[in-house]
Amino acid sequence: MRQPWGLLMKNPFKYNVLVTGNDFCDRENDIQELVEKIENSVNVLLFSRRRYGKTSLIFEIFTHHLDENFVRVYVDLFGINNEYDFLKRVAKGISASNLKKGIKARFKELGKIFKRINFSLGLDQDGQPVFKPEIKQSDFDECFDELFDNFAAYLEGQGRQACFVFDEFQQIREIGQPSLEACLRTKIQFHTHIAYVFTGSKTHILTDIFIDTRKPFYSLADPRELKPIPEHKFYLFCAQRFQRAKKELSEDAFALIYKLARGETRFVQKVCHYLFNEKVKAIGQDDIYKVIQKMNLENDAPFKMLMQTLTANQRLALKILAEEQKNLFSTSICSKYSIAPQSLRAALNSLMDKMLVYRDDQQYKIYDVELEHWLASQA
Repeated sequence: MRQPWGLLMKNPFKYNVLVTGNDFCDRENDIQELVEKIENSVNVLLFSRRRYGKTSLIFEIFTHHLDENFVRVYVDLFGINNEYDFLKRVAKGISASNLKKGIKARFKELGKIFKRINFSLGLDQDGQPVFKPEIKQSDFDECFDELFDNFAAYLEGQGRQACFVFDEFQQIREIGQPSLEACLRTKIQFHTHIAYVFTGSKTHILTDIFIDTRKPFYSLADPRELKPIPEHKFYLFCAQRFQRAKKELSEDAFALIYKLARGETRFVQKVCHYLFNEKVKAIGQDDIYKVIQKMNLENDAPFKMLMQTLTANQRLALKILAEEQKNLFSTSICSKYSIAPQSLRAALNSLMDKMLVYRDDQQYKIYDVELEHWLASQA
């Protein structure tokens, strides 16, 4: 049976997943600088807004840009609740790394490195083998020391280097253990074979952790902001993928996509994914707005549920942000929406805590580009 026109090849635009290799766009300068720091065991703070591709960048470096003898440890701290969750995530990251090739060899090696921490072998939700660390709550200090000291000693004994990534590092503040930062510093500052990379999106928390001279992590890592992929390079990446399917994406059309996305990597990829499925050869502005409208309809139910979790002033503040660009606290705008300036400011600050709003160049902006477009469609 003949396939529908335009669907003869797999959609090359991916979002909501990690991408590496041919699916990864640009970042040559970021890769070069980060690899140089990692190879020289320089710690890095990598920050940006969400959905700019920090985690994909890390895995691109892990997969294609480090010597095979380099030990790669990835620790996702999102959702940790206490210091024991932190230890388990670290242990899980080490157990999933490339210490040894093969499950049996790695299992044996873990037993040599760690004495207080036991690992059992299980299956993840996809049926793949995974190590599960077991840590007794009475042994926190001992297990903490063992994880970092024994791992560092192992690397030195093997003559190997490592890159240790803490993704969403700001979550360490959620567990209410300020002494954990001081304990971490006492370990990290002496690890000459390990480059620690701390990533995160909540810049105000990361600033407090790394920039405040009174805090343990002050000057412990070189800060690097991950900026949007340059528009022209992103255009070439997307246009080439449309060309393979005999579709045309002009630079003007892509400029509109990039503007609507505010440069956000995920949103650009998602819009292009939808456009790729459209039965058109030359993509124009009408096609782009049609796709945005389709995305708004699909987002209608989840975003309405989100709105129900907010206060009336918070919902109004989001509406104002979606419709107004400047002078949010002016008499004219506050009168137009019947809200006092102090109430609007309080609502915006609470939305910042919820990661729904951020400040850029002293301006408040909606974090989620899709939410912003949906809100604009409700006007």
